[in-house]
Amino acid sequence: MENAGIRGVAACWQRVLALHELPVNPSRAPSLAANYMPGKIAAQQDKGIVNGSRENDMAKTPSFLDVLGSVLASMFGVQSNRKREEDFTHGKPSQYIVIGLIMTVVFVLTIWVVVSLVMKMAGV
Repeated sequence: MENAGIRGVAACWQRVLALHELPVNPSRAPSLAANYMPGKIAAQQDKGIVNGSRENDMAKTPSFLDVLGSVLASMFGVQSNRKREEDFTHGKPSQYIVIGLIMTVVFVLTIWVVVSLVMKMAGV
């Protein structure tokens, strides 16, 4: 009997969600409807909430370690598209340029030291 009641509630929510043209998952129907109520969406937009987080949280500038991590990842070619877009929208180009130049100098010096050591060990 309890199963029939749950199916009835799920069917009711499916009809409600169909009116709003939302994706339907019967196990999550009540929570979906609560999140997609037009009044709730308007209230969230008034407060600056987008996808459950505030716009101000998304607009924070990256820290030194964030910039360093992004530069290292891009130097090795493993930077994700999401992270690259985040860098372009929130970071200052000067930070990435300066740290990129410093990391390039460190890389070149490291290669020079390693080659010098190998040459010295080879007796050349």
